[in-house]
Amino acid sequence: MTVPLATLRAWWERSTMGSRRPGRRVAALAVLGLLAGAGEFLLIVLVVRLPGGDSRLGSFLPDRLTSDRAATAAAALAVTAFVAGVHVASARTATRTGVEALGWARGRLLDHYLAAPYLAQRAEPTGRLQELVLGEASQVAFGAQRAAEAVAAALNIAALTALALAISPVATGALLGVVAVTATAVRRARRHSRALAARAVAASSALAESVTETTTITAELRVFGVTASAQHLLFDQAGHAGAEFGRMQLRVALTPLLGRDLGVAMMIPALLAVLALRDLRIETLGVTIVLALRSLGQASSLVAAIHQLDERGLHLDRIDDHLRRWRDPRPPVAGVAHPGAARCQPGAGRLRMEAVAVTYPGADRPALRDIDLELRPGERLGVVGRSGAGKSTLAGVLLGLLAPDRGRVLVDGVDRSTIDPAGWFRRVATVTQQPAMITGTVAENIRFLRAGIPDAALREAALAAGLAADLARWPDGLDHPAGVHGSRVSGGQRQRIALARALAGAPDLLVLDEPSSALDAHAEQALRAALAALGPRTTVLIIAHRLSTVLDCDRLAVLDGGRMVALGSPAELAGTDGYFRDALALSEVALPSSITVSD
Repeated sequence: MTVPLATLRAWWERSTMGSRRPGRRVAALAVLGLLAGAGEFLLIVLVVRLPGGDSRLGSFLPDRLTSDRAATAAAALAVTAFVAGVHVASARTATRTGVEALGWARGRLLDHYLAAPYLAQRAEPTGRLQELVLGEASQVAFGAQRAAEAVAAALNIAALTALALAISPVATGALLGVVAVTATAVRRARRHSRALAARAVAASSALAESVTETTTITAELRVFGVTASAQHLLFDQAGHAGAEFGRMQLRVALTPLLGRDLGVAMMIPALLAVLALRDLRIETLGVTIVLALRSLGQASSLVAAIHQLDERGLHLDRIDDHLRRWRDPRPPVAGVAHPGAARCQPGAGRLRMEAVAVTYPGADRPALRDIDLELRPGERLGVVGRSGAGKSTLAGVLLGLLAPDRGRVLVDGVDRSTIDPAGWFRRVATVTQQPAMITGTVAENIRFLRAGIPDAALREAALAAGLAADLARWPDGLDHPAGVHGSRVSGGQRQRIALARALAGAPDLLVLDEPSSALDAHAEQALRAALAALGPRTTVLIIAHRLSTVLDCDRLAVLDGGRMVALGSPAELAGTDGYFRDALALSEVALPSSITVSD
């Protein structure tokens, strides 16, 4: 009993970290298990005494209960009701334990993921958080509930065994020897169960990743005519995962059953030996056998629970692994500032990057190296360069999503690493090439969970972002449903909604990463007008391959291989023999008449 109880205790402590009263819950389950065992023992004695059997079995009961058959029957019914009540209380306690573990696991996963460094979030495959929160956490909850039920079962066995010893020490001792041999055999069988469970969990996780990936490439599968190939691959993975699951479940199902059958088979010669050595009344032996069989049944359930905990322990291991991976030494982004954190001052500030270098994990060269750049308050800075030059990495550093490996970012002379993250992110906004949309209305997507933005500001931002014509076409206006992940709006509308989202918060720093990629010429002109209307309060960084988007910028930074190779006004760069001049010629975009090319 010591090993199973140690396993249960370890599982309990790991899966109920969110409980403020785990000790009380364990004590309650232990008491309930003892009460259930005592009640079942008393019920067996009363049933045996009902036809008038061995009077010694009821010697501890009042004479009225043992001499009056009707009173004995009534007492048996009362004890049955009592045991049923204990079982209900035990089930409720175990269920609460599972629900509590589910809330703990999901809460910890969401908290750690949302507070994790941006690179750690980006490194996770699509659907991984969903798999952990919905799948792995549910398995942990089931395991916690089974652990709670097993605690009660273990104490139930202890009570039945102790009472059986009181009735017939010799017979019970022999049966305990049978249990010890059976437990040893079952324990050896358990050694392979965890390996089988690990293979089953790994195969299931790989299948989940493939299924999630398939949902994101359905158009490509059709266009390239490889739907059947993808189907075969998924079926092969599903078959492998199913086979591993079947092997694991077969071991889990057979081990307790065969252990119980082995115990029953060994019980027969043990009882024959007891009868040969000691004369026992049939009623006493019968009660002992019933108690032993009941204990074996409970032990079989306990063994099954231990096997299930072995399997679900792997799910708990995966959650622990991700929690460690997502742990950020800094406080959560949306949380309370760490002690000594500087506060952001409102209004566009002076941003300066000093010798900034960034290398992604596993990369063989830096994405940015030795970047020295200053953004003046209210400036429009365009960033251009070949694909892979480091433009998006530069945007991530300025936004605060990426921390430099070397160098630092200063905000009005203050190192940004010392600034309250929550305060900093309230000052910035971004529009990406593929804006994320939440399921809801256009207004909800513009507000984007920021409850403090009034409706008037939403409409003003929508008009500034060029959504006037769209609002006129939508009968519900801003309440038009955007659909699941923006499925009911076009790419251009999604881009304009994202721009309105950025403008609604009146940011001090606005970073646009390929904002015109889904816009036609008229929409791009509206975008340029919206940016021009921002005024000096907002500093704007624009990353673009379409050069027409950045010609209105005050300055342009040219990146190549992670280095900044040129910095100057559009006119200055157009008069040099560099990337910008060549790209300008290839794009056949004419400089505005207001810009004079420098020699």
